[in-house]
Amino acid sequence: MTPSLYVDALNRLCQPVRAVDFPRSLGPMRHLLARLGNPEQAYPAVLVTGSTGKGTTCHQIVNVLNGMNTGLFTGPHLHSFRERMMIDERMIEPDELVEGVERVLAVESEIGLRYSTFERTTALALWWFQQRQVRLGVLEVGMGGRWDAVNAAASRVALITPLEREHLAMLGGSLQTIAWHKAGIIRPGGHVILEPQLPEAEDVLLEVIARQSAHLHPAESGQAAHEGLRILMEKGIVPQKPLPDILALPNFLGRRELIHLEGKPILIDGGHTPRAAYALRQHIESLYPKPPVHLVVAMLKDKAAADYLRVFDETQFHVTFTSLTGHRGLTASDLEQQVGLRQAQVRLEPRPEVALEQARRSNGLSVICGSLRLAALAREYYGLLNPDELDEARVTRSIFEGADYLARL
Repeated sequence: MTPSLYVDALNRLCQPVRAVDFPRSLGPMRHLLARLGNPEQAYPAVLVTGSTGKGTTCHQIVNVLNGMNTGLFTGPHLHSFRERMMIDERMIEPDELVEGVERVLAVESEIGLRYSTFERTTALALWWFQQRQVRLGVLEVGMGGRWDAVNAAASRVALITPLEREHLAMLGGSLQTIAWHKAGIIRPGGHVILEPQLPEAEDVLLEVIARQSAHLHPAESGQAAHEGLRILMEKGIVPQKPLPDILALPNFLGRRELIHLEGKPILIDGGHTPRAAYALRQHIESLYPKPPVHLVVAMLKDKAAADYLRVFDETQFHVTFTSLTGHRGLTASDLEQQVGLRQAQVRLEPRPEVALEQARRSNGLSVICGSLRLAALAREYYGLLNPDELDEARVTRSIFEGADYLARL
């Protein structure tokens, strides 16, 4: 069973974001870290931002450096909130999280400011990394970059994966403004690993790189981790070692994850951007070129659902729209109306468990996609977690979707 002290600490940590409060400057975050003893200055850090592939890039770096006491901070989680904070691919222990929450909330109370879950969790992770004396912190930006809590960390290496039109309401409404926010992680004289970008994003990024007198290191698509590791080794931040083929590393959970149930292939992918959809379609065609392909799709309200699903609007795709629980999830009927597919065969199944069972029983390849939340539900439904993991997943979901959490909005 999930320890009650851990559940209580997680409940206390969670503070919903109010749009009227964010984005804001890094001043409050830096104040919080200063009162914690500036843990972000205790070790070098790599910052990773982008719209697609940034989580994968972080995991690739830590996978190669496994055993070197490397801290990893990412989000969102699939099943356990503790997935967001790891050292050498080991999650923070429940008692360590409890201790960190107590420390962060005590300092917050002394300061007298309101902090979001993400700010609190970032501070907790940076503090924990300091306690464990990590050699390097690999930190995934939550949203944007310039005013994201992660950007308070000390870093001279920035990795930027491809940018797309996401979080438009929070990041200014255009690809150029999104790029401006992402470019905020570039430090004067620092190193920037840049994957291929759309022209309007690239122009902004290159202008900031030039203005900051930063060192540009272009990387091929999907290769930011390789180039970032090369720079880290070249600068002596991590020991020299042979670099593997980054693209040959295993996908991490919920990202193009192929499982077999009684011989039936099921592909689980939590990507939700148009670029992620194109990559998923290419992967599908390489795995299973024979039609039909059955898609079970659910998405959040703030995602570009029409742009994502347009990639699959052809006759070989049989699409089942289902619903996500929680205040951010689209219903199956809302998703259908918002997308308006013309060629793909479409049906609605509001109950995700029923849609997942139908996918298990269909012929050919089934693909569960459109949201990490749906990916998590699929992994749990298909029995990929042990009993303790499943218990923690259910408790964690109840915290973020329960009435108490929603009452704080």
